[in-house]
Formats: sequence, C-alpha cells, structure tokens
Amino acid sequence: MTSEQAVERLNVVLAHLWMIRTFLKHAEEIQGDEELLSVPRTLFDSIRAAEPARERGDVAEFLHRLSGKLPKIRRVAELFEREYRRVSDHTNFQMAALSLTGCVRQMEEIFAAWRAAQKHASVTTGVTNSDAPSSAGLPSAELPSAGAVPSAAELPSAGAVPSAAELPSHPERSMPGSSQFPPNPT
Repeated sequence: MTSEQAVERLNVVLAHLWMIRTFLKHAEEIQGDEELLSVPRTLFDSIRAAEPARERGDVAEFLHRLSGKLPKIRRVAELFEREYRRVSDHTNFQMAALSLTGCVRQMEEIFAAWRAAQKHASVTTGVTNSDAPSSAGLPSAELPSAGAVPSAAELPSAGAVPSAAELPSHPERSMPGSSQFPPNPT
C-alpha cells in the first residue's frame, strides 16, 4: 500500500470518526459526564491535528501525526465501549460504540498494511523510510519506483475499507480538500 493509498483510506475513516464525534457532541445523555465528553473532544483534537498536513498535501506528516493520535483514539473507543450503557443503551449509542471500535480497527489495519509495504520496499531496494524521497504533494506516478511492493489484494487487510475512487461520486456532497463521501442511506 502506498502512502497515498493509506491517506485515501484514512480520510474515509476520519469522515466516519467525525460523524461519531458530531453525534456524541450533541447527545444530551452525555452532557453531564466529563469522562464520556472526552470521547468527542479527543476525536476532534485527533482529526484536527492531522488536518494541516492533509491540506498542504504533506503525506508523510499526515501519516505521522495520525499514527501518533491512534493510541488516544483507541483509548477513548475502549472507554466509550465500556461506559456508554451508563448513560443510554439506545441503538444510537450501541452503533456509535460499534462504529468507533470499527474505525480504530480499520486504522490499525491500514497502518499495518502501509508499514508492511514500506518495510517490503526498503528490503527490496535497500531504501529506508528516512532515505526515501518525500512524497509530499506528488502524485504516486511521479515517485521513483520502490520495486515489487505487494498489491492491496496481497495484504491481509485488503478490501476492508474502500478507496475514495471506489466510492460513488456525488459532486454536490463534496467538501473542499476532502474525499468524496458515500451517499446518505436515508
């Protein structure tokens, strides 16, 4: 998996996390619970921490920042999964907990696949990540070939999250600087 493919897939996961954050931010049931309010706050802080790098097209910095935030996102996902029933066992909260833990799992799989591809590339070419040319803002076609990098289908997490290219295009729903979002099922 190239860095650009990882970013594409992570942007879709971040969109899901943003919707979970929005639901929880406005959920009356958690407004008096400081512990559960840490969930939407952490999601907001984590997503926004990677945003400047994404907007600049700095793929390496985006991946670095977001991978650094993953432990915090995992911690609040575990907290929410464990504690949401104290405030409500409503289906919305059940689905938010499931979606949040699913997003963490997807992020872990994307980072694992990306790191495996980076490691494979450094083994086959002798180029380490610190020696590799920066891919900031460059389309992958302009980057030097790193050798036989496994395809997404060859990686264990392949197909878990569709790429932005696989999602239906809805120009009226696009946001500047972001990937296309799937249609609303309503």
